[in-house]
Amino acid sequence: AWDPAVICAALDRGLRVHISTQANVSNKRAVEFYETLGASRVILSRELNIHQIREIREQTGMELEVFVHGAMCQAVSGRCYLSAYLLGRSANCGDCAQPCRWPWTLTDNSGAEVELGGKYLLSAKDLCMIEHLPELIDTGVCAFKVEGRLRNSGYTAVVSECYRKALDACRDGSYTTKQAQELKGRLELEYNRGFSTGFYFGVPGPEGLGYESDMNASPVQRQAVGVVLNYYPKRCAAAVRLLEQGLTVGDRIIIEGSTTYIEQEVESLVMAGKFISAAESGQEVGLGVRDRVRENDRVFKVGRMPAP
Repeated sequence: AWDPAVICAALDRGLRVHISTQANVSNKRAVEFYETLGASRVILSRELNIHQIREIREQTGMELEVFVHGAMCQAVSGRCYLSAYLLGRSANCGDCAQPCRWPWTLTDNSGAEVELGGKYLLSAKDLCMIEHLPELIDTGVCAFKVEGRLRNSGYTAVVSECYRKALDACRDGSYTTKQAQELKGRLELEYNRGFSTGFYFGVPGPEGLGYESDMNASPVQRQAVGVVLNYYPKRCAAAVRLLEQGLTVGDRIIIEGSTTYIEQEVESLVMAGKFISAAESGQEVGLGVRDRVRENDRVFKVGRMPAP
């Protein structure tokens, strides 16, 4: 929250108030202002660098939280009205249509197009600080935030797991450059628009924008396979209807639903009581699973897209 009426309503009901990054809190005085209103935590502006965050931390006792991963706003957080103006969808109400991801054309006074290396002039790369968590921990902030609005359960599970592993390793002193690179490699397999460190080490230049495309930069492709019909806990197996394509032992799959997310290799397939090595689209097959799945969960096959 950051609207005064919402803050008052929350406090009247005994709720803790965390000030959104949309409030664009960028200095000590702004933190102190929200503290006087009764807020217990501030999510700092994404436009601050590490030195500014440390400075604020040293000058206030408020809980401070910062973003470490996810989409970046092309404008100043909480100050962009492009979506509201063009489409009537307010970013500050969580309904940004992201017109910054559209292709745009820049022209000079004569109407001639100015070439800038691509059409996606406003499309910022995603923030990824997995390699720099020790520096962020050193600022003294109390929490890290991962952007999750409109993300699927798989993305949320993988990103949370990667940062949890990194934080645990930082805490016990075992975090290495190699582990950081491995975790970043895992994050690159999830949906992303390319990675940058945002404003943490200075104002980003052209390297912080994805001029050529607003599309997913992940090399991994999902292909819909089928749907779960039933789950048999004693057998650790699921009945799956293969709708779009077949499955083969050894395939890498994702099973996903509203409360399900499993990544695994196909280790066993059973049909008519017999183990088989492959099943075709249109068939119903027993699939060995590593955890509980649920009726209507979707099954996807995953693999790397061929190089262009």
